[in-house]
Amino acid sequence: MLDDRRTERRAADGARCVVVDAEAKQEYRPLCHDVGGQYIRLGPGSSVRINPFDLPPFDPSDDDLRDPLRDHIASLERLLELLLAERGRTLTAEEVAILDLALAATYSGEWRDASGRLARGGFSSDPHTHRPERTPLMRDLLQVLRHPEKYLPPVNADLLRSLATRLARYVEGSLADFFSQPTNVSLDARLTVFNVSALGEELWPIGLHLIEQFVWTQVRWHYVQGAEEPCLLVVDELWLTLRSAEGGAFLETVARKGPKYWLGLAVASQEPADCLNSPHGLAIVHNSSTRVLLAMDKGALRVATEAFELTPNEVALLEGAVPGQALVLCAGERLFLDVVASSAERELFDTRPAEQAERNRQRRRGLQRQPVVDPPLAMEQPAASAPAVLTRSTEATRRSWHLFDDLEPDDNSPIPLPTWRRHL
Repeated sequence: MLDDRRTERRAADGARCVVVDAEAKQEYRPLCHDVGGQYIRLGPGSSVRINPFDLPPFDPSDDDLRDPLRDHIASLERLLELLLAERGRTLTAEEVAILDLALAATYSGEWRDASGRLARGGFSSDPHTHRPERTPLMRDLLQVLRHPEKYLPPVNADLLRSLATRLARYVEGSLADFFSQPTNVSLDARLTVFNVSALGEELWPIGLHLIEQFVWTQVRWHYVQGAEEPCLLVVDELWLTLRSAEGGAFLETVARKGPKYWLGLAVASQEPADCLNSPHGLAIVHNSSTRVLLAMDKGALRVATEAFELTPNEVALLEGAVPGQALVLCAGERLFLDVVASSAERELFDTRPAEQAERNRQRRRGLQRQPVVDPPLAMEQPAASAPAVLTRSTEATRRSWHLFDDLEPDDNSPIPLPTWRRHL
């Protein structure tokens, strides 16, 4: 519920929010409906298309955007690692080298339509040739691999055939829909929810990486074009992304560089041990300005105690925490909170099946009430501070001064640690 509430408040405050959800329960769908957002289901039969070849913008004043083509080819290699490597293994150095040459040839090649008109490609190192409407597609890369004599220097023919066979699954097989056309979705809505549960466990890492890379590209375009609005990327069940080294490395990049482009990152997981045992997960934690710890079992607490330097009192609090109670670490403060939801919040975020069924019945009858806008939670920061979500700078600390304003001390706490309740 904390993620739901934070997302709702960001959208209400004018910031854009993007949620990546892998849960089949679709807990964010009612929230998306109530705030007028767009809910996108990625899976078989979906009409959504995301072209991973879409380039980030060119900005000569930004070291990270001076050569978008070269940098994006490196990013595509991480995606192709997920698509083509056998499970639990990585591509060989020779396979990566072949793909690097093939990707460069895919962008520079001239792909014509049936009438002979240039439809895609023709990209060079000159950013002025990077016309979005001519962005290549995955099938163009497959053509490069199948006809190396036209596009590539002499390379291992057996490896080329093997790579082409594996890639064909995503171009001509059952998964071709994802990469068959140009991107047809945008992030213009205040709240966009991507649900990847229909992809199946095997394809989750691919779907998560594809969406997160798309968001990263779109946010930088918004920033370079002068859009003065923050965006919050919410990744639910972080441990699913961290199952692949490529997904973990990408999110670590977002955690470190996102604030530069007004992109904040909020992650949540019910498997904290898996996240904290991952080097990328630990790096994401270390780049965060606010950590919220909920009830944990003893196994997870052992890992969390080391990662967050928890005291014995804090460990005892988390062992006995009930829903709504959390230990918050922010701006040098360590406070145990008892967050009590208002009736409007319960109505908006309750995911119990009976409550969901009643909401659906009311919606069909046209009886659904508009949710009441309540004062922000104590956990909330102003939308303008989204870049500070992942930084430990002095500015981030200064912007966090009001984080615990809406609280009152709980003098009845049995444990000698500052314990607070939110004002209602």
